[in-house]
Amino acid sequence: MIQNIVKFLLIIGISTHLFSADKDLISIEDYMKFGDITFVSLSPDGKHILASVEATGKKKLVVFDLKNMKPKHFINFDGEDEQVGNFGWINNKRIYYTLEKKVGPLDQPADTGYMFARNIDGSRPAQLMPTKGSAGRPDEWPSFFRIMSMLHNDDEHILIVKWDDGFATAYRLNIYTGRKYKVERSPVKNGGLIADSSGTIRVATGEDYEEELTWIYIKDEKGEWKLFKEFDAKNITLDVLRLGKDEKSLIVESSDSNIGRGIFRLKLADKSLTKILDIDDDAEIKEQITDGDPLKPKLIGIKRMPGYYVTDYFDPSHPMAKTHRSLEKAFPGQEVRLYDFTDDGKSAMVSVRSDTNPGTFYLFDRKTFQVKHLVQTFPWIDRKKLAPMKPISFEARDGLEIRGYLTMPKGKKQAPLVLYVHGGPYGVQDVWGYDNRAQLLASRGYGVLQVNYRGSGGRGASFQYDAYRQVGAEMQDDLTDATLWAIDQGYTNKDKVCIYGGSYGGYAALMGVVREPDLYQCAIGVVGVYDIEVQVDQSDTAESENGRKFLHDAWNAYDEEFVKERSAYYHADKIKAAIFFIHGARDERVPIDNMYRMQKALDKVGHPYETLVKPYEGHGFYDLENRVEQFEKMFAFLEKHIGSKSE
Repeated sequence: MIQNIVKFLLIIGISTHLFSADKDLISIEDYMKFGDITFVSLSPDGKHILASVEATGKKKLVVFDLKNMKPKHFINFDGEDEQVGNFGWINNKRIYYTLEKKVGPLDQPADTGYMFARNIDGSRPAQLMPTKGSAGRPDEWPSFFRIMSMLHNDDEHILIVKWDDGFATAYRLNIYTGRKYKVERSPVKNGGLIADSSGTIRVATGEDYEEELTWIYIKDEKGEWKLFKEFDAKNITLDVLRLGKDEKSLIVESSDSNIGRGIFRLKLADKSLTKILDIDDDAEIKEQITDGDPLKPKLIGIKRMPGYYVTDYFDPSHPMAKTHRSLEKAFPGQEVRLYDFTDDGKSAMVSVRSDTNPGTFYLFDRKTFQVKHLVQTFPWIDRKKLAPMKPISFEARDGLEIRGYLTMPKGKKQAPLVLYVHGGPYGVQDVWGYDNRAQLLASRGYGVLQVNYRGSGGRGASFQYDAYRQVGAEMQDDLTDATLWAIDQGYTNKDKVCIYGGSYGGYAALMGVVREPDLYQCAIGVVGVYDIEVQVDQSDTAESENGRKFLHDAWNAYDEEFVKERSAYYHADKIKAAIFFIHGARDERVPIDNMYRMQKALDKVGHPYETLVKPYEGHGFYDLENRVEQFEKMFAFLEKHIGSKSE
């Protein structure tokens, strides 16, 4: 089975050697390779799998016959910045996949509004969204949409929802022609629609941002929309997760000061609200766990990540809850996911991941309770050599709890520290799991601190959006406080700290040594923003209306005084730390003029720096040789300024 996968990956140009030549140390090259098979989805009849392949840094798809694991079809987008986005099974013979734009390895993939479908042998390809023009009508403009239902009782259509002028509108979409037919429109803006198991629209939600009100509407016996319940959004947050199994109630996530946060059952008959699960922190729901019924799935639990993954079941005695617990016991200390149940209920997929396991996929036989190994991601990485990632938390200077992760070199309690800052910054978060850069740094003797500073994702809207315009200020203070916490806890020496990051992380690295010139011995900025003005004048972000709005709302990028206050370029005279710049000359997201301006400012004050520029790279390096060279030079730089070899 595995031999067939390896042969196919060789055919499409993917390296498959399993281990580094150095038996004591995993090579930089092995850490820096992109993953081969990174996700696997099982067909409804259990006869095929659809796998994502990312060995070139861009996601592609491969269809395998599960009986012999021979590849049947390969799907790829040819555009330089294009890759496969979301994907899945429509039925046993047909799959869907969306198109994403990604301008570099460090970029967050952006949805384009395009969705395609084809049979698993490659036949009958079709563009489903946006709708193509016909009879003199132009093509529909791409817009955000979501699949609501695969409509198991209809072999030719699926149910989607898209937002027309802010109103959620459901369409029945032909999976072969791309033609769509309007089914229902929400009576209120800024919300969504919920369908029952037959595909009938039953519930609508909406919100008035100015009045701070949230509404739920339901269809009455006559098929008319009727206001069901109104909530004060200032005091109560509400998110409808799905209809209950009996389709006579809603399962909602809600919180208010009186009853706290939790999962509730809201009955449609009498509007009564019953809490079925308490949630004692602000970690967002990462996964809804169901009973595996493909037609009428019942929500039986949720998964969150306040630090490690936490799974809560509404009824621990439920058979599927027991199945989940049994699998978790079989793979202790790992995040186990059970998904893609077959229509006959006999099989499902199991994925197993952790900080020291990049990922393994199994086929689960529900009758025998046996798992069959299918494929391992990053098979060349020796799991036994990886270091554990530990969740941490501390209190910021204003009292806000900040969370993150610490990866220490195996067997060490103290080491030179690299504060590794994630990009984004808004909505992105560091997660518990395998992180190749953190593991590489730890393997070379460095402690790695990753911080979900305010503005990061994973802790609700207020944690993210309240941090707008706090770049270089409160958000930077969280990183400073994290560093001081690590020193105080004895994880590192105060003279052995470097700050490093890419994109926004690069911005934070330079602002860190501006605001705290005596705290960090060095800073590594990778494709970083050093003058916010460049983002307004040259970045592809500013080319769209939404991008300009984001620059205004989040970065206050059109306020000259703010830009000067929060850009490292204007404060080069405050920097004492050693600086290393890494950039791609073709970066459209964070143009290289950011680096040129910063270097010019450093030249003016006589402050030295090191530089690595690759002329044909963009927002991060795709080429493996360039990625290896980046870390070779980073380790030489780190050794010079906070060294690990003497530790």
